[in-house]
Amino acid sequence: MAVGQQPPEKAVTAWDRRAGRAGCGESARSGWLAGSIAVDRTGRVCRKSPCPLSAPPATFRLPLRSNRDLLALALAVLLAGAVQAEPLPAEWWWYWDRPASQLPVPRPGVGAAVLTLHVYFSGRRVISVSRRSALTLPPGLVSIPVIHVEVDPAQPFAGTDEQRNGLRDAVVAEALARRPPLIQLDFEARQSQRPFWRAAVQAIRERLPAEVRLSVTALASWCFGDRWLAEVAADEIVPMYFRLGKARDAFIAHSAAGIPEPRCREAHGVADDEPPWPVALPGRRYVFLGARSTAPIR
Repeated sequence: MAVGQQPPEKAVTAWDRRAGRAGCGESARSGWLAGSIAVDRTGRVCRKSPCPLSAPPATFRLPLRSNRDLLALALAVLLAGAVQAEPLPAEWWWYWDRPASQLPVPRPGVGAAVLTLHVYFSGRRVISVSRRSALTLPPGLVSIPVIHVEVDPAQPFAGTDEQRNGLRDAVVAEALARRPPLIQLDFEARQSQRPFWRAAVQAIRERLPAEVRLSVTALASWCFGDRWLAEVAADEIVPMYFRLGKARDAFIAHSAAGIPEPRCREAHGVADDEPPWPVALPGRRYVFLGARSTAPIR
C-alpha cells in the first residue's frame, strides 16, 4: 500500500508501518525479511532454513454462481451480442492480510479490495506468497484482488526482465483465476525503481484481458511536485493521502488548490484511523482499514 511521501532508501517499510505484524519471513523491527530467505512447502517465506511446518496460505472466498445463473448469462450474450458491465462502486475498502475478526463487513454499495498475493523482490529473486488470513465476504459483494509488492532493503534490487515478467505473470494469473472487473497493483517504487515499475505496468496491461481494468497505487507526492505518471499504462491511479506525517498539512493545502496531475484525479485513498481529509478529493474513494477498522467508517 503506497503512502504519501517518497520513502528514503533506509526507511522502515510500509508493511511494518501499517500491518504492524511479524510472522514467518517478517521482521517486526524492519518489516522485511532479515538474514537468509527460504520458502516452505506452502509458499510462505521464512527467515530461517529449513522452514518450520505451517498452515497452507489462505484465500478469500465468494459464493460461486449457480449453473442456472451461468446459463442465463450465456443466453444473454447470445441474444444481445454483449453484456454491459455493471458500474463499479464509488467506494472500496482495502482488506489487508489480517484476521477477519479485525476487519469490518462492508456496508451496502461498498466494494472490497482484497490483498490476495504478496510479491517480494530480493536481489534477483521473485517470491510470491498467497494471502495468509482467511476472509469470507457476503454474497453479492463486488470484490477485486490486490497484489502487494515489496523490495528487500537488505539486497540490491536487480530489476531484471525475469523479475518484471514474474510480476506480470503473477498479476495476470490472479486476473485469470478470479475474472474481476478491476485488479490493483500496490508497489511503492523508489526513484531508482521507476523504470522497472513503469515497464512492469506496461507489460501487465498488455497481457491482461481487455475487460479487466488495471489500477495502481501511487504516492501523493507523484501528483504534485514529483510528477511522472502521465504516460503510465494503468487504467486508474490511486494516490494515497495517508501516513503523510508532518507533510499532511502541506498536502491538504496543495489538494485544496487543485491536483495538477490529471491522472491523480481518477481516485484517491484515505485511512479510517486518521482524521478525515478536510477538502474534497476527486474520483473513486478507497479506504484503508487501519487500527480503528471496527469503528464506523466516515
